[in-house]
Amino acid sequence: MIYTITLNPGLDYIVEMPDFKYGKTNRAVSERFRPGGKGLNVALVLKRLGEEATAFGFIGGFSGQKLKSIMDESGVECDFVEVEGNETRINVKLVTDRVTELNGRGLSLQEKEKQILKERIENLSEDDMLVLSGTLPKGADSSYYKELMSYAKCPVVLDTAGEALLSALPLKPFLIKPNEEEIAELSGIEDPSEEEIVACVRELQQKGARHVLVSRGKDSAVLVTEDGRVFKACPPDTGDRTAVYPIGAGDSLVAGFIHASRTFSDPEDWLRYSLACGTGSVVSEFLTDKET
Repeated sequence: MIYTITLNPGLDYIVEMPDFKYGKTNRAVSERFRPGGKGLNVALVLKRLGEEATAFGFIGGFSGQKLKSIMDESGVECDFVEVEGNETRINVKLVTDRVTELNGRGLSLQEKEKQILKERIENLSEDDMLVLSGTLPKGADSSYYKELMSYAKCPVVLDTAGEALLSALPLKPFLIKPNEEEIAELSGIEDPSEEEIVACVRELQQKGARHVLVSRGKDSAVLVTEDGRVFKACPPDTGDRTAVYPIGAGDSLVAGFIHASRTFSDPEDWLRYSLACGTGSVVSEFLTDKET
């Protein structure tokens, strides 16, 4: 079984309009609610790829209940911890000729809620897989992902950045997925070349990371496996299909990697399948599936 954790999920309110005028009344042409949060996206894509995934995380208030009902309708099993006196954040995604995001602050965790999540992680078996991804809520410092990993007996996929990533590397995550901008920040190189990206990845592996998948947007992706092999690939051709809703593409990349690593033996297939899933989400209304 695969378990994902979203510490600070959100209820995404997606509003589409042909134009936006600051300081004026703007009227939407369409609007809808979607689950928001990297771990939730990973769980949703895994479900669509045929994997059994359970979503852990924290929710609160009416917005948390709305989020849970949407996840329940998707068929993904959820086991959320209720945070008293808090509301799950609502994130406004304004879609015009580009996507503008207004994200809420979210929950504030207390020790009793953190203890419940700790116990759930400790109950996972060695045959399970745990995915930790997304931003940290109030009440959780940059070492919290490291703390959560210390409770897990199973392989852990870690998709975060900065100090939260670096502090957890000694616990040897199965996969990390920095993007090109995060590699630039870690390496101190403003626009790293492919060779410089690989050099930075090898440093991350020396600190503990096993497999490292670097997403480079629409250009390409690089995978460096734990045995040191380097694989590079470009996203598949989408023909006349254009980008619809790019949010969640990186999470789809992670879900694709997990599914491929459990299905295929060749790491090059892991990379190509990951890219296909990421690209599928870019050209889909909301996340990819096997048909896309």
